[in-house]
Amino acid sequence: MNNLKTNLLRRLILQLLLSIGMLVCKVSFAACPNSKVLTEGFYRQDYSFAFKDPSNLYTPFTDNFKSLLVAEFKCKSKGDSCRIDWDPWTDAQDGDIVGQPIIKLISENETDASVRVFLKFKFDPLKKPRSISAIVLLKRSNKESCWKIDDFETPSHRPLVKYLQ
Repeated sequence: MNNLKTNLLRRLILQLLLSIGMLVCKVSFAACPNSKVLTEGFYRQDYSFAFKDPSNLYTPFTDNFKSLLVAEFKCKSKGDSCRIDWDPWTDAQDGDIVGQPIIKLISENETDASVRVFLKFKFDPLKKPRSISAIVLLKRSNKESCWKIDDFETPSHRPLVKYLQ
């Protein structure tokens, strides 16, 4: 009888552990936003990414891109004149974005994605805004892993990774 209780208890514990494991897998997979959603979060929550400490940003970056942003942030922290002294989203030091961005997936496969962010940019308050767009390039190691920002192409088609190297 004692053996039966022990086996039953073991089975219950095993089922509980398996259930917890499956729940953790579902939660971690669900926590990975698709490339378009990640790009929208990047725009909305980390718009000023080029001027902030990358370790305090919401958006995940690839190691290479993050290391370049860290070096840029360290340069700025010293008060030096650094590589990025303009808004990468607009390619300008002045002006305003008018309205909400339009975010469109350009391409995506298992490991790479490109998402375009369309913006209305107004430099002169007396003139109509003009349409501009930036491209966010994302990578992941496989289709089960989460997307990370790998590069950012400004409206003038300047890839930040190449520019910051």
